[in-house]
Amino acid sequence: MAKQTNRLKRLIDLIDRAYPDGLVGQYYADPDGDHGDSLARFIANDIRETFAFSGSWEEQLDAAIDRIARANAEIGGVLLELQTERDRFAPEARTDGQTYLRCLKCGQYVIEGEIQAHMSREDHK
Repeated sequence: MAKQTNRLKRLIDLIDRAYPDGLVGQYYADPDGDHGDSLARFIANDIRETFAFSGSWEEQLDAAIDRIARANAEIGGVLLELQTERDRFAPEARTDGQTYLRCLKCGQYVIEGEIQAHMSREDHK
């Protein structure tokens, strides 16, 4: 069990290094603390709660990737909905009667029904 606990800590440390403010590790160490970053708290708790102590390191990485990817997709959906609502009222977006969305990655306005194709292009910057 100690080896798996070390793997969980190793996984949290890996995530913490990638997270902008380094608070994932603080929430792992102090889950009830108020460090001011609810997303870091969510990540630390989600990884801790779903960690498969019986799995190999590769399986644990795969599980963490799946969890973070799912959260990313859900947050992306919320972001797209908020962006759609905001851009529906943007004066520069209403030039020809169509609804345009502003791409968060490149700033370009794209016809509402074409945003997914725009975002998935290989040359999208």
